[in-house]
Amino acid sequence: MNTKEIRIGNYVEVNGKVVKVDSILGDKKEEVVVVTEDQNELTVKIAEVQPIPLTGDILMKCCEFDKEGKHIIGIDAHRHYLRLKDGFVTLLNNKYEDMIQFWDVRSLHQLQNLYFALKGKEMVAVL
Repeated sequence: MNTKEIRIGNYVEVNGKVVKVDSILGDKKEEVVVVTEDQNELTVKIAEVQPIPLTGDILMKCCEFDKEGKHIIGIDAHRHYLRLKDGFVTLLNNKYEDMIQFWDVRSLHQLQNLYFALKGKEMVAVL
């Protein structure tokens, strides 16, 4: 992973724990991120940061996806949905037909970034 892939507020994994990115620091020698773990701030090398794979459980528990793996995106009078399909995210129309397949969105931080790009605001994710 590199610092260009993540944003402040993204959830990632460090040392086997889910943490939230608080800031991103770096120069040409070494990139680091500051994360919150158990209410403590830690500075870690970007090499120690791992993505959290998307699963139905994670999406239902923390990202307001329903049991069918869909999430109302709330654009265009709520006529579009996000859905986890075969390990990646798709955008559906109001007939639940695939419109766009986001092949590269396979982890939680990527989903958070996609949501922000589509909506212009942060996805509610509670871990």
